[in-house]
Amino acid sequence: MIPVLRELSPGLQGYANAIAPSERIREEAVVVGSERELQARFYGGEFGLHWPSTEGDQIELLDPGFWNHEPGPDFIGATIRINGGAPLRGDIELDGEVLDWERHGHAINPAFSRVILHVFFHRSSRTTFTRTVEHRQVPQVQLTTGGVQTFPRIVRADPLSVEAALPLIELAAQFRFHEKSQRLRRAVILHGWPAALDQTLARTLGYKRNSTPFLLLAQRCEARNENPQITEARLFGTAGFLRAEDFESAPLATRQYLRRLWDDWWELREANSRLILPAEAWSLAGIRPGNHPHRRIGAWIAARQKAAIWGEAFQKGEAAGVHAVLSELHHPFWESHWNLHGKSLPGSKRVALLGAERLSDFLVNGLYPWAVSEGKVSWETFQQVRVPAIPEKIAATAQWLTPELPLAQLRLAWIQQGLLQLDADVRGWKSPQEFKESLVR
Repeated sequence: MIPVLRELSPGLQGYANAIAPSERIREEAVVVGSERELQARFYGGEFGLHWPSTEGDQIELLDPGFWNHEPGPDFIGATIRINGGAPLRGDIELDGEVLDWERHGHAINPAFSRVILHVFFHRSSRTTFTRTVEHRQVPQVQLTTGGVQTFPRIVRADPLSVEAALPLIELAAQFRFHEKSQRLRRAVILHGWPAALDQTLARTLGYKRNSTPFLLLAQRCEARNENPQITEARLFGTAGFLRAEDFESAPLATRQYLRRLWDDWWELREANSRLILPAEAWSLAGIRPGNHPHRRIGAWIAARQKAAIWGEAFQKGEAAGVHAVLSELHHPFWESHWNLHGKSLPGSKRVALLGAERLSDFLVNGLYPWAVSEGKVSWETFQQVRVPAIPEKIAATAQWLTPELPLAQLRLAWIQQGLLQLDADVRGWKSPQEFKESLVR
């Protein structure tokens, strides 16, 4: 079943209008993230599927094609539609700046002659056209990552009462759910359910600091019908985590595990060399042992083997079914180890591959937005869901919005979702009262 993109309800449209960029000052020149990250987000549908071109045409992305990791355009064999016309098949190039087309020599390179869309994030001060070696003009689309906000006024301390704050939190939470469900829908439209769910879980496993490299891994090592042992070697090898210097220094049990990975990876390595993530893609400093990316990949491997079961429960909106499968994942090595250097987890007891916080995060940020938007779970039912922890950012935003909010309510998932959205959209550029008044103008 391919889901349909949903329109914003009138109430949520009012929220979207209130946080529109026209209310803020944005630094257009700043491009957030590396080009590799921007490609991953584009490929996953995060920037949408419909955009106006710089010439005013309406561009629709039907298929991003194959993500090319060899020299040439970034996406090969993509399909777009212009102004509702017939599907147009060709290649897509994505650049940080519009001038990169000329700087990188694409205009005189025959390999770029089939490009049908040039996507960029920063325009030049002068009018710039994208042309191929045959002087064919290529449509341009400028996307935005959100930019960096600068604030023209000092924010007043103007908190709300709990009674006034709760409807605002609820509106923000529902807007957040709409955006998250739309992101999943776009991924399903572009890549199908199995890949979309795999990418959603991968981003959850990456936490905030390693969400992008996990997304890249999901896109570069899509689940396929192959020996699970091969999949395991492919994931660790493509992540760049199989290093020869780690092998000799590891204890015997770890060397046996690494030997199996290396034996399979050697046969795959040459063909996949351009897909290997560089070391700087990962953020490893200060991570607790149980949350190390090596171990999270181990959990992911176990989850992939059960994907047909929890994936079906996910599509039905059955949180209990997803939780039952993912809370009982097993892997003989990763239940007692936290990295490929041979270190064991503290204590002798085996530790769950996915703990309570990670599972809660996956359900709240992945399953519930989809289930609520599809009517498989009511909003009122979701409002009873509680989460294990209160992050510092949520506590700080609650203090800014309404210091009277009881601590017990901060464990409600919908309260946390609303506060996170308000922190991103409002805090720092408007007082709570100002923003609430802007919704009813």
